[in-house]
Amino acid sequence: MFRLFLFLKKYHYFLLFIALQFIAFLFIYQFMSYQRSLVFSGFQNFTGNIYSKISNVKMYFRLRSINDSLLAENVRLRELVYAVPKIDRPDSFVKDTQNNIKFKLKFAYVVNNTINRKNNIIVLNRGKLDGIHNQMGVITDKGIVGIVTHTSDHFALVMSVLSEEFRVSAKIVESGEIGSLSWDGKSPENMVLKDIPNQVKVLRKHQVVVGPYSRFFPENTPVGIIKDFNISSNNSLIEVKVKLHNKIRNLQSVYLIDNMKALEQAELEKNADEK
Repeated sequence: MFRLFLFLKKYHYFLLFIALQFIAFLFIYQFMSYQRSLVFSGFQNFTGNIYSKISNVKMYFRLRSINDSLLAENVRLRELVYAVPKIDRPDSFVKDTQNNIKFKLKFAYVVNNTINRKNNIIVLNRGKLDGIHNQMGVITDKGIVGIVTHTSDHFALVMSVLSEEFRVSAKIVESGEIGSLSWDGKSPENMVLKDIPNQVKVLRKHQVVVGPYSRFFPENTPVGIIKDFNISSNNSLIEVKVKLHNKIRNLQSVYLIDNMKALEQAELEKNADEK
């Protein structure tokens, strides 16, 4: 109590000033409408800014959940798209898409990604416990990314398209010509499409997509555009430089494609090779 008395004695002028200021503020607020509106407006702006910042923080932490939801919806829609057969084939007909699904999709996030090795890899945050297994194709909405080669319980290792071991059947949309697509071993943006006959008309900016012979990717999955071309060492063929649609260095999320009939096809081809 004595210390409180000393404190009041020492600061009584300052405390009196604060009290009088508070009383004056109350009178102004109560009897002067213009000043009251200014105070009210200032208070609203202040609280509005606070609530806005709180809302932004909450939205930031909800972004991952929102993105997961959008990716899951995209997975469902892509499965339905892949389930619709070609209508230009005489033996094709549209059935219930749920019973006609050939490709199952899952989404994952990239947790590691290399672009400066001879055989680059991508690590995803889903593994065996999430239904991920070897030989699943990996894509984004822009195009191909790679193929799953190893899995653990919680992670998957992907052979990137930027790998000397990567190969996939690809075709030029405008001509329908099919060749073998691989990495040029230099740029993280360029692939090489080989085995194209030199009589085929090839133009820059022609579209390149996955061909009909891939077990890992649905036919017509985007790849890139033709950047350049030249005659190969075999004068009857052209080597086509393809610029990828995907910026592999900037990958954040991907789709994994499970070909439901890949195992059956692989077994059949294996049996044919053994005979």
